[in-house]
Amino acid sequence: MQILRYENRKMDPIFYDISTPEKREAGYRCLFKILNEEWMVYEDLKEVTDRSKQSHSQRRQRILYCRAEVGDYESIKLLMNCRKNYEYEKFFEEDVVDPLVPQDNE
Repeated sequence: MQILRYENRKMDPIFYDISTPEKREAGYRCLFKILNEEWMVYEDLKEVTDRSKQSHSQRRQRILYCRAEVGDYESIKLLMNCRKNYEYEKFFEEDVVDPLVPQDNE
């Protein structure tokens, strides 16, 4: 089974079950909402700045953010992954063991 784990130095971890495609999409949407609304990590992408002073990466992230804000799952996932090493934006996909499912080594 897979989980999506989010944490930062100011809060305890949050875990989302992403073991099915539907749960994966819902987990990413929930985490995007937290990052966007509670932690406001995308504020730099909301401001319209001089395009000539933006890097290609900044322009790309702004486009992804605009799509993510209206609910586009692929844009949410791409945006979060390209920023996952930013402070307050670290998240991890991890495997967990389901104790009710026999393991290969048993």
